[in-house]
Amino acid sequence: MAYNPGASGQGNTGAGDLLGLTGSSNAAGSGAIAKSAVLAGTRVIFELEWSPTQDRGNPAAEFQRARKLGYSFGTMLPDKSLIGLTRGLQAGSGRPHSAVVMLIERFASGGAEAVLLAAGNRIAFIGLMDRRPVPGFDRLLNGLEAALALLKEFRDIHIDQDVRVATDLRDVIPNAESLQVQSIFEMPEATSLVRPLINRALRRTVVVVAAGALLGGSSIGYILWNQYQQRKAAEEAARLAQENDPNRLYERAIDALIAGAGHPGNAVLDRWRILLSRVPLTREGWALQRFSCSQTSRDCQATWTRNFGNFQDFLTDGPLPTAGSAAPEVTPDGNSDLLGATITTHYTWDDLSAKLPPSPLVRDQLPLADGVTQSWGSRLQDLALVAGNNQAASLKPARLFGPPSVTQLTALHRPVVSLSWQVTDGLWSLPSINLPPSAVPESLTVQLSPGQVTYTLTGQVYAKGKPF
Repeated sequence: MAYNPGASGQGNTGAGDLLGLTGSSNAAGSGAIAKSAVLAGTRVIFELEWSPTQDRGNPAAEFQRARKLGYSFGTMLPDKSLIGLTRGLQAGSGRPHSAVVMLIERFASGGAEAVLLAAGNRIAFIGLMDRRPVPGFDRLLNGLEAALALLKEFRDIHIDQDVRVATDLRDVIPNAESLQVQSIFEMPEATSLVRPLINRALRRTVVVVAAGALLGGSSIGYILWNQYQQRKAAEEAARLAQENDPNRLYERAIDALIAGAGHPGNAVLDRWRILLSRVPLTREGWALQRFSCSQTSRDCQATWTRNFGNFQDFLTDGPLPTAGSAAPEVTPDGNSDLLGATITTHYTWDDLSAKLPPSPLVRDQLPLADGVTQSWGSRLQDLALVAGNNQAASLKPARLFGPPSVTQLTALHRPVVSLSWQVTDGLWSLPSINLPPSAVPESLTVQLSPGQVTYTLTGQVYAKGKPF
């Protein structure tokens, strides 16, 4: 469903006649005061009148036209397609920022989307369609009942859409996506500011008068210039501080890093165990010496040493079970003697059965680091006890997981940590290994020697570095 400014089918606003938009009678009407609430420490503005712009390349002209119609404050969507206006703002402390603009910048992904948020004893409701506000659905309501009624109305007018609902009221709005208020409304950018509409002609007059006054007194001019330089330096320092904020740098990279961490749980480990059970211990006088798998390479390798067979016997005795497309490799021994070489064969574990389903780690569903230490650490301790060797299993302390440029966990709002773990034991215990949902197996190495077969399984387990 494409964005339709008149989708609500309700009355016209005061700006609609000039700017080409029919708005909702439920929104901030002509002469209305836009409402404000404090979310995550930011003064957030609701119930603006949203109208299409006539010239995206000249926002200043758009604001001047609105000022002549009697509007006092305005803002624009990031793509400058719509302008949000009001004749006044509800009183509040702090610089005002548009809720619609902040949600479009930090949350919206397209299609029909509804956001319900607790704002003190009121409920905020924002309805978006294709990253644009739907007229009549930029609201700050007095109770949950009114918000739920508005949600039903929003769904009714988008009946052909799968409406994405996000909220911080999961207990009273079932089947909704959890929305982190801090990540959306904390540390707003200047693009979402609701700015006063300045009379440019009057401002030019003030500038001319001020210039005359400055010419009349060089000392006053020097003081004002010095103050301007100080203010400019302070603004630049504030801008650099915001750009270098570790939370901004961390949030920019963490989702991609989590997606690339690998498949968690037993899905990959089960394929390695199946493949290991299918590889023979001997083949035409050659003995299996080593078997290793890696999640990053999607490949397992088997290394064979000669007892009494020859190369031709090994390579011509029919196809290797579940062998991959890579040809066997002959590797000379340390003295470069080909007759004492080993043979390496390759196996593709990703093709054993149906393709692995996408199962990335879900950041908000990760356990806390302390919980991982208690649960997964206890299971590793039990395994070491059964093996009769305290060195059979290990779990390293948590480390911050993220981009290398961010190193201080305490400065982050939503940090993720990883704990390296390892199990080394006789092959008998490998089938009983059961990984937790946030543990990613990275490698499996099986070593065979006369009278003994051991394995080493390594990986990472991921957790929240602090509650969020």
